Amino acid sequence: QIAGLVALIRSIRPRMPARKVVRLIKLTASGRGHYIGGLGWGVVDAHAALGAALYRDITPPVSRVRSVRVRGRAGVASGRRPRVTVRLKRFDPRRPAMPTSGVRVVNLFVSVNGRRFHRLRKTKRRRIRFRGRAGRRYRFYTRAVDRAGNREARPAKPDAALKLG
Repeated sequence: QIAGLVALIRSIRPRMPARKVVRLIKLTASGRGHYIGGLGWGVVDAHAALGAALYRDITPPVSRVRSVRVRGRAGVASGRRPRVTVRLKRFDPRRPAMPTSGVRVVNLFVSVNGRRFHRLRKTKRRRIRFRGRAGRRYRFYTRAVDRAGNREARPAKPDAALKLG
C-alpha cells in the first residue's frame, strides 16, 4: 500500500524530495502526524495524501446553527409576525500539510411543523433573518460549501429548534 501511494505521489510530483513524501503520508494518515502505539502513524489516507500532493483542498467545510433569537411578539391578535434571527458558525478545518480554500456559501435548511426540510436561504453572511409565524415549530440545520466545491454532509439531526407561541 505504502509503496503504491509513494509511486502515485511521485507520478504527480516527480521532484518532491523523499523526506517530504514521507512527511506528507504521515501527516495525512489517521494519526495526523503523531505516532500511536500499536498502530504506528495511523491508517494511511491515500485520497488525502494525493490531494495534499496536488495542493488541493479535499476536506469539506463545517457549519452549524450557533443560535436562534426571536424579536417581536408572536400572536394572531397583534397581526405582526416575529422576526427570527439565525446565527451561523462556519469554517473550513485545517489539516496538517493540506490546503484550505475557505467557505464560499452556507445553505440554511428549515422544517416547519415536522414537514420535510427545504432550503430557506443561501448566504455568505453569518446570520439570516426571516419572519416567522405564530404557532409553528421550526427546526434548522446548515450545509456549507467551500471554494473548492467540497460539500458538507447532511447532519444526522437538526442543529436547533424553535417554537413560536
